[in-house]
Amino acid sequence: MKITRNNPGNIRKNKSFAWQGEQPGMKEGEYIIFDSLVNGYRAQIKLLNNYILKGYDTVSKIITRYAPASDNNPTADYISYVCKRTGLAPDQKIAANDYTTIGKLALAMSFFEHGIKNDDGTLSEAINSAKNLLGVITNTVKDNPLMTAAILATLYYLTIK
Repeated sequence: MKITRNNPGNIRKNKSFAWQGEQPGMKEGEYIIFDSLVNGYRAQIKLLNNYILKGYDTVSKIITRYAPASDNNPTADYISYVCKRTGLAPDQKIAANDYTTIGKLALAMSFFEHGIKNDDGTLSEAINSAKNLLGVITNTVKDNPLMTAAILATLYYLTIK
């Protein structure tokens, strides 16, 4: 699989924060360079989940925000491709934290962004990484009720990251 910059979603640099695995000071044009493809997929999955949490919860809404026509993107073709690849309808609601669906969405978007036809298993590893992070936080809250406020603050920080 050939994904440039280990950045399957072609995520642009944000000056407000750094993603896990983002190479400090390294970017190609506006795009982040990640230390591994797993961290690149992890960032893409978390970004898509954040979109959904903010109400961009359909393929049409996500792609229109992610790759707007105003940036000379083929937005309509992008939506059509992702829908065909995932089996999702353009206006079908996607639930937050539905990593199976978000993973399919991320993979289809990555294929569109990079012109790739097949996954080599890296996406599954990235999805498991994102799920494991949430599982560790959930178990910590259950086992340490007095730390709930600190854990929730950390979860909020990680969710926006």
